[in-house]
Amino acid sequence: MRQGKRSYQSAGKLSRTVLYALLSLTAVVFLLFFAVGFQMPYVDNPRFNAPLLTDVLLIFVALLAGCSLAAVVWAVVVAVRRRGRKPRTENGINVTKLSVAVSAVTIVLAVLSFAFGSAKPIIINASRYDTVFWLKAADMFVVSSLVLLLLAVALIVAGYVRQALLSRK
Repeated sequence: MRQGKRSYQSAGKLSRTVLYALLSLTAVVFLLFFAVGFQMPYVDNPRFNAPLLTDVLLIFVALLAGCSLAAVVWAVVVAVRRRGRKPRTENGINVTKLSVAVSAVTIVLAVLSFAFGSAKPIIINASRYDTVFWLKAADMFVVSSLVLLLLAVALIVAGYVRQALLSRK
């Protein structure tokens, strides 16, 4: 067995292990959130819930987001160091151009959705939220996520249609 093949298999095994560990940890945190003290009444207004493990869930999500961001930055730095500036082609696709295009679309989408995001104050659990930055940031994440998901689905469908049309010829 060649060294490259062994490296690929160990990387695949590692990523599967990390995926299963994260899925398991996420399931446990959410299960505990809903199972332990979820129906605790809010002190100021007993009509509202104040789940006991809300802080644990928020910290878990923040840690997960922070670790994800760190992993992305690390992966980009490693890829740029390894590849350098020369274009690389895999299966007839210019990987460098594709990476730059995906990054550019994501950044432009985030900037535009932040700029055009709503700053209208909202009321949640009888509390008014009116900080413009956080309202726009929340809107940016929701809109960007939805647009990127729809774009991914559209590109997958387009790829299948293209492949089907090419296989007929």
